[in-house]
Amino acid sequence: MSVTFDTSAWINYFTASKSGPKVKRFVESGETILTPTICLMEFKTKYVRERAEYQSKIDFISSRSSLVPLDKEMASAAADLKIKYHLHTTDAVVYAVARNSDSLLLTSDAHFANLPKTRVI
Repeated sequence: MSVTFDTSAWINYFTASKSGPKVKRFVESGETILTPTICLMEFKTKYVRERAEYQSKIDFISSRSSLVPLDKEMASAAADLKIKYHLHTTDAVVYAVARNSDSLLLTSDAHFANLPKTRVI
């Protein structure tokens, strides 16, 4: 089974949050982790705004997970999900990656809670 991490899952992994250990189990399990490339943009933006180091974290994400780019097919799938579930654009892209790979979406964003194959931590 594979799991798709959104930005919040990676942030929880790198911080001392109460959800961090749950994410760590996935990272250390050897399961296939997918990360939409749009999450790297969100991740860097957060850490730059906080004036915190981010490059080593992005390097780790890139080495531990398979990065999934936004291509024509993924954009089309995201548009359909955006309309169906009333998602924000970035959330629709992340969810499209999870759905197109038939993987579990791991997130701490509560607005994903009622979507199929999603685990809110």
